[in-house]
Formats: sequence, C-alpha cells, structure tokens
Amino acid sequence: GFESNEGETRGAASWLFRRPHMGQGDGVIRGFVLALCCMSVPALAQDFDALMDEGVALRAQAEDHEALDRFERAAALRRTPVVVAQIGLAEQALGRFVAAEAHLTEALELGGAWIERQHEVLEAALASIRAQLGTLEVLCEAEDAELVVEGRRVPLPSGPLRVLAGEVEYRVEAPGHEPSQRRARVASEAIVRVTVHLLPTAPPPVDGSVSTTSSTTSSTTSNASSSATPSPVQPTGEEGSSALVPVLGATAGAALVGGVVADVLRVRAVQRWNGDACAPAGAVLRSETCADDRDRWRRARAATVASFGVAAVLGVVTLVLALRGDDDDDASAIACDVAGLGLTCGGRF
Repeated sequence: GFESNEGETRGAASWLFRRPHMGQGDGVIRGFVLALCCMSVPALAQDFDALMDEGVALRAQAEDHEALDRFERAAALRRTPVVVAQIGLAEQALGRFVAAEAHLTEALELGGAWIERQHEVLEAALASIRAQLGTLEVLCEAEDAELVVEGRRVPLPSGPLRVLAGEVEYRVEAPGHEPSQRRARVASEAIVRVTVHLLPTAPPPVDGSVSTTSSTTSSTTSNASSSATPSPVQPTGEEGSSALVPVLGATAGAALVGGVVADVLRVRAVQRWNGDACAPAGAVLRSETCADDRDRWRRARAATVASFGVAAVLGVVTLVLALRGDDDDDASAIACDVAGLGLTCGGRF
C-alpha cells in the first residue's frame, strides 16, 4: 500500500492568491496560470496514483519487472519516500541488490508516515539485502585509471564499492598502461582492499626492427639446425650392438631416476598449492599468492613426462638390441649423437 500526497501537490498553487493587489493584466495572466494548474496538477496526481496502484498489483502477481517500470515512471512524476521504497523492494525481488540497498536506505532516511508504519519490514528487507553484498576497494597509482566491475565503469580512486558477495571479476585500465584483469573473493559484509600496479605499455617498434629480428631468428634457426645434424658412427653387427647396450641402459636408468625426482617435486608443489599457505583469508586468489608454486608444478610435470618417456624409449631400444644382438651379425645397426641438450639416434633392426 502507499499514501498519496495529492492534497500537498494541489497546495503548491496556493501562492497565486498571496498578493493582495494586482492589476487587470496581472489578473488575466494569473487566471490563465491558475486554470493550467487546476487542470495539470490533478492529472499528474492521478497518473502518479494510477502508476503506484499498477505497480503494487503487479508486485502481488510477482511481475517484478513490470512493477519496477511503473514505480520508476511514478518516481519521475513525484519522488516520494513511498515510491523510492517500492523501487528498492522490486529491485530486491529481481536480485539487483546494490541498487536495492541504495533505494531502501534513501527511503528510510527520507522518512514519513508510511515509512514509519513499515519501518520494521523495510529494515528487515535492508538487512537481507546487505547479507548478499560486500565491499571492494581498489587502489591504483596510474593516472586516470578506471575500474570496470559488474558492468560499472568507475574512475579511480573511487573509495569503497558495494558488490555482490562471492567471486568478483574486475578490470583496471589506464591510458598508456596494459590493462589488468583480476578476481577477488569478497565475503558477505566484508571489506576487501586491493592495490593494482599497471605495467606501462611497450613502445611501438622502430621501423626495420621487425624484419631485422626475423632475419636474425631465421639465421639462428638455420645455424642451430646445421649444428644439430648428427654425424653418427655406424657400428654394425654384434660388436656395435653389444657396445651400445650398456650405454643406452645407463641412459635409460638416469632418465628414470630424473623422472622420479621430478615427480616428487611435482607432488610437493601440488601439496603446497592445496595447503593453507596459498589461501590467505579474504582478498586474493591462489594464483596470485602462489604463482611460483604453480609454475614449479608445471615445470615438474613436464620434466616427469619427458624423463619417463625417454626412459621408456631407451629401455625398449636396449631390450631389442640385447635380444637380437646375437642372432643378426650384420642385420642391426644404430647410430647416436649428442645434439644440443638432446640425444639423436637412428637405427636398423
């Protein structure tokens, strides 16, 4: 329900009768103005009351989008504490908690007879809304920085901002700097403060630097390919195969040991990542607190897979040579050479 202030609105025209003396021309003008007021003020009051009635009826039918539209149109005609409170309640039903908190707070501050009668209901609704919200405060030293969060673009520094509690995605931008996309976990009714340091944008490349870099890279790649070409010594028969068996076996064993060590390091990195040390209360994500552990886990995982793969391949080659070395004197041959940090092998079995 709501109260209409139609009587107060009509009283706005009473100033027309306060002057004790007026001429004939003034009387005509005042009569014309009075006629307009008598026609328009009741019409506006009637529209306001009709919109409020429609909004309340739509709220009773859970048509909250349409109800909010009626209340906002009524507020455009006359912004009373009642219509502001109704807007806040409709926004609460639609899950627009930030706007709902602002409107209910405004209505309670404005006061009035209807607000006093519904004070407990409005306070309970406001408390329920605030339980869905938290506060995020972002600091950035870059000039003209802006914060983009929940569809809002806010200049920094902005002070504390009300946001939905939970995982909040936000973006900080500034002219001449690389933007920063981040996340923060904001608990209900908690305050999270984050300081963002933006990196300056890299200057544009000088003319010719790209082509020079490309040619240098191509030259380096070509030289690396040439140096990586193995110059194998091709022992044949039983003598060559037998000589390579212990070498390949030792290499496979070393790769296996390396894989075990890398796997142990990987497990330790995972345990630290999942532990309490990487999850401080409140502000930031694990990826921001323990970025080194994440990188260490990725490197250890890659080393584990590579080491076990090398050990498996060399183990198979060693086994084949050991089994067939005695049967084929000239049928098997293998050639290996060290190229960079890797081992290049070719063989015939």
